[in-house]
Amino acid sequence: MKVVKVQNLEGKERYFVADDNGDPIESVLKFIKFKDNLNYARNTLKRYCEHLKLYYEYLEYIGKSFTEITIDDLSLFVNWLQKPNIKVKIIAFDKTNKFRCSRTINSIVNDNDLSINEKIDTLVAE
Repeated sequence: MKVVKVQNLEGKERYFVADDNGDPIESVLKFIKFKDNLNYARNTLKRYCEHLKLYYEYLEYIGKSFTEITIDDLSLFVNWLQKPNIKVKIIAFDKTNKFRCSRTINSIVNDNDLSINEKIDTLVAE
């Protein structure tokens, strides 16, 4: 998976998340297009793509689509962001040697806020 930079018809730089085959991930593409239509800054759109890429890498790692995740999967996503090389089913008590700091993780989770909050609302309603 990677973030791809393209130029639109107006010559503006835009970004999308491509899967391992180079195809855009449709749900991310729609989300980024929506934010672009709201005139979000180019760097903000790029950051959204980078953070959504991490989210989709995690989903690929656990073998689920964003429509199948549970509240437990979402909490393990934060753990995975801290230590992506550790198996997801194991939550480490050792708080040292984090891969990402808390501020970065909060930023990633907040940027993924739309899809995560919608999923949490769905899970709570069930």
